[in-house]
Amino acid sequence: MKINKLFELTFDLARYIQEFEHNGISMNDKLIFKEIKKNFTKEPINDLKYNESLNDIYTKMNDLIKEHSIKDIDNKPSINKFFLQLKKIIVKKSNYTVRVNKILQIAYNSGRLKTLIDLDMVPEYIKDFYEDNDMDNLKTYLNEDKIDEVNEYLKSIKKGGYMKEIDNLNKLDLYLKIVYKKN
Repeated sequence: MKINKLFELTFDLARYIQEFEHNGISMNDKLIFKEIKKNFTKEPINDLKYNESLNDIYTKMNDLIKEHSIKDIDNKPSINKFFLQLKKIIVKKSNYTVRVNKILQIAYNSGRLKTLIDLDMVPEYIKDFYEDNDMDNLKTYLNEDKIDEVNEYLKSIKKGGYMKEIDNLNKLDLYLKIVYKKN
């Protein structure tokens, strides 16, 4: 499976989970995502780096954080988490080096925030920033050449646990779609 599909599946799973929680259905999202990401490599992929254009996005994001006093302890952590963790994931934890589990974490956080945007639960400035910067698109973080390199890397890793986890991710996606449509 390619990183594009993994990104999309993880994004969609996060959206379902956020919608369940919004509708009062308790989900242990930390357990679900922890299980997914622990089975994908934490190792850097060669010397592959995230897109340099993220620096401009960070500058705009930092301006928003300062202007609107966004903090971890605010009473809307799901809204703030995306902003506060994006830079932490890419810069502090990875030093701009691409890791599959971090790409999936970005997709997960982005999916949760997208649901809140769609439910009109976020301030307009967050919605505008998210949409203007295409934050739900893998290409915001990795250009085509980098995506191809990640896909080549994914082909090279051992298939046992990797394929099992892909199967689990697909089953969980299907399960959530079925359950979600029933409610």
